[in-house]
Amino acid sequence: MVNKPIQHTRVRFKDCDPFGHLYNTRFIEYMLEAREDLLLKHYQFDLMEYSQNTQQVWVITKHEIAYLREARRNEIISLDSSLLSFDDKKLKVEYQIWNESKDQLKCLLWTDFLHLELPSKRTIAHPSGIMELLENMCEPIQQMTLTERIQALIKSGS
Repeated sequence: MVNKPIQHTRVRFKDCDPFGHLYNTRFIEYMLEAREDLLLKHYQFDLMEYSQNTQQVWVITKHEIAYLREARRNEIISLDSSLLSFDDKKLKVEYQIWNESKDQLKCLLWTDFLHLELPSKRTIAHPSGIMELLENMCEPIQQMTLTERIQALIKSGS
């Protein structure tokens, strides 16, 4: 198994409801932002630079999410993500939010992306260099449902 880089962050006051719980929409934003940071830090891949230089982007086509436990104001949370699968035009990324000690899974998100050319707004195949990068990043799991994946993660402790 690949030793995945983990990002830790503090749940911000502005991102919480009056009860001190992280808003559901902010769970998604925290995960997407952590993935962007991971790509830059660990793979030296800048999404903004890629889109500016190639006029190509990935757009979200589907989210499948399970909110399992609340994340509370000022709590340190652990965020990790991995590329589960890809083909010439699509990606599937998994995002996990855990407590700081990684013994309580708080949220699991699967997101499907489609690779598009900006000027035409049409799907376009990944360039060969991107396919190589995706191959190096991919951490496939056996095919299962989101619920089965949650159970497997909880059983394994991450």
